[in-house]
Amino acid sequence: MPRPESPPFAPAFSNAESEGRKTATCIGLLVALSIVGVTYLRFAPWVPSAFYGDDLYNLLATRPEGDFVHSWEQALVGVFYEKYRPVFVTIWFALTRISHEDLRAFLIFNGLVHTLNATIFYFLALALSRNNRMTSIALTLVFASSRFALYQVTQGTGPVESVALTFFLLMLLAISQALQQPERGRWQWLALSALILALHTHERYLAVSPWLAIVLFVLALKRPGRQAAAFIPALLSLLTPVANFLVKTCLLGSSFFVGTGSTHLAPDVRSSLDRFLQALLSVCGINHGPDFLAGHDVLSGLASGNPMDGAVLATAAVVLGLWIWLMMRAVSAMKASGSGRIYIPLFFLGLLLLILLPPALTIRMEQRWIYAPFCLFLLCFAWACGATNSRKWLPTLACVLACLSLFGIDTYLSRYFENIYMMSASAAATLAKRDIIDTKAAPQGAPLLLMASRDHCQWTFIDGRFFELYEGSPRKIHCEQDPQAFARLLAIHSSAYAFTYMPDVGFKPEQRQTEKATRGHS
Repeated sequence: MPRPESPPFAPAFSNAESEGRKTATCIGLLVALSIVGVTYLRFAPWVPSAFYGDDLYNLLATRPEGDFVHSWEQALVGVFYEKYRPVFVTIWFALTRISHEDLRAFLIFNGLVHTLNATIFYFLALALSRNNRMTSIALTLVFASSRFALYQVTQGTGPVESVALTFFLLMLLAISQALQQPERGRWQWLALSALILALHTHERYLAVSPWLAIVLFVLALKRPGRQAAAFIPALLSLLTPVANFLVKTCLLGSSFFVGTGSTHLAPDVRSSLDRFLQALLSVCGINHGPDFLAGHDVLSGLASGNPMDGAVLATAAVVLGLWIWLMMRAVSAMKASGSGRIYIPLFFLGLLLLILLPPALTIRMEQRWIYAPFCLFLLCFAWACGATNSRKWLPTLACVLACLSLFGIDTYLSRYFENIYMMSASAAATLAKRDIIDTKAAPQGAPLLLMASRDHCQWTFIDGRFFELYEGSPRKIHCEQDPQAFARLLAIHSSAYAFTYMPDVGFKPEQRQTEKATRGHS
């Protein structure tokens, strides 16, 4: 018998499917290249060339005589500076062993993790927006170039934030898949696993546990033919903070409520509300807070008559207006369609507020802690576009306009990165290495007098241990910014080598230094 011919539409269907895969691959590569491009353009000027501050302290403390991690066992069960972060400490220990104290290895790792985070964010936005690629790409580029990622990209200890964010994004991605496939319990378990890894990278994510417990409980209710076992992930999520508390206090003998700088948290409602407001305004584009933390306070700039800050305020109002309009439109569309997912925006908002709670309770609000809430703010745009029908051009246009506005705000505010304490310290460390160490401007081990802020001596150079890393031995250093106080230092320490620090210029030797060097060569 003759062999039956294939249906005429089969090859066409196969070709269409193949073309679709090729298109998706090309778009994926384009997105990845765009992520790398915007990350480089935004952060390359601020990448340090020397260890300083907390990075320097942690690096030296990882040496055998230090008080930080020295073994893989310590990384998993050790408490350092009253923090239990085994995932981060393991990564840090691995980087110090692999890199041989070369800063470039840390920065490359940061870049890879940041690219990974932006890629996960893209797929998450794609899922929430129902495959609206234009919206997802625009949101991803804003996410990748956000000013809130400055710490994650430029600091050696950046993984404490970036890797925790990786697991947080994976948790959200698992939940989005669980909503699509409620019959598959593995997504709930993956979400729980991601959260556990996140909170053992940075304890701030403990605040997410009750939220995830509620979400997992709702998902268990939606599972067809549900059994008691379906509720186990929700129960474990609820018990995770309890387990963390018991491990840290009973097994490891440490305190639990510890904030930045090993500060023991004490309730201060007024200060906490102020920090909470700083974060909420900053998420919307209205940078608020001390310049040494936020770079530039838009509200203070507006009060002093800066027209650019007025433009930022107006642009942020447009972004917030578009966000509210899209959310209201999405909720209306959900009601009209009779969808049971009208609770999703409430879950997003609840999570955004919860994750801001821990940093609001500590002593200050740093920009790096606002990155995860900002991520949720952006994902609300993606969900709203998907809920209102991803193929309608008006929601997509509104989202793209909001993204362009946010990108413009970040571009303007990035000019003020130099005001942030870690960037001003980075500049001082880079110039000190160039002008004092690389040029051998002072004999090794000789004491130094620096006409600079005391913060540079105490924090940037860790009381002279900066020179231990790059010269092999520490130095005694003294800093004074006031000319009269510096003159008194010169009189007291007559044998020390003195330098005047000029930001963006360098460390200039004092006149007596030049004479001392001349006599030494005569």
